[in-house]
Amino acid sequence: MLSFALSGSNIIYNYLYISNLYIISEIERTSEINCHNCNCHTSSLFTFHFSLTMFAPVMADSDRVITFEQLPAQVQTLLKKNFAHKVPLVVTVDWDDYTVRFQSGEKAEFDKRGNWREFDCRMSAVPTALIPEQIKAGVEKTFPGAVIVKIDRDRRGTYDVKLNNGMELEFNSYFQVIDIDD
Repeated sequence: MLSFALSGSNIIYNYLYISNLYIISEIERTSEINCHNCNCHTSSLFTFHFSLTMFAPVMADSDRVITFEQLPAQVQTLLKKNFAHKVPLVVTVDWDDYTVRFQSGEKAEFDKRGNWREFDCRMSAVPTALIPEQIKAGVEKTFPGAVIVKIDRDRRGTYDVKLNNGMELEFNSYFQVIDIDD
């Protein structure tokens, strides 16, 4: 039973969880009834279930959906300059950060002051203007031809960098490599 003391986003998340349980039971029920060659009802229910599951984490915790215009001015400027050709899909804010997810799959995170925390471009390169010069030079020297697809900066000043060749590098606040994972 749901408690009325839950926040709005938790109610949505719990509703999606309960809906997903119902959809799973419907998938199991209809897969026994429908012909196994077609699977038309099963696949459409699976697609619906998958879409709910994908967007449930967006609304979890205290995340609140906002418009692009509600982002801090410096965040808007940085994104317009470096991701001008990308279309924002969803923009959220919670107690300590802003997250922008683009239609093409990229993600950008910023703290409440508008400082960037992470750029995850998945299969494409993080815009070079966003990467500190020392990290760019270190990657170019050590891994010629590799592209940075993700960079994450924490509060201590360390950087985690993921390359398109699968390598992951960690830099300290002095931009020295302190760990390499493959």
